[in-house]
Amino acid sequence: MTKSFDPLDMNNYRIEQLSIRPKSGFERWIVHSGFPLAIIERRIVKVRQDEYRQI
Repeated sequence: MTKSFDPLDMNNYRIEQLSIRPKSGFERWIVHSGFPLAIIERRIVKVRQDEYRQI
């Protein structure tokens, strides 16, 4: 019996089925800049929250 492709079967879309490839330069840049960007974003949110509380 041949198993046909069922587009609704979520087992067809498992991440383990993806091939492993090396990261591109842009992807490496994103990895290295993620933490500093998170710190900057957190400070911006804190300032905005403080401004909102003063209203």
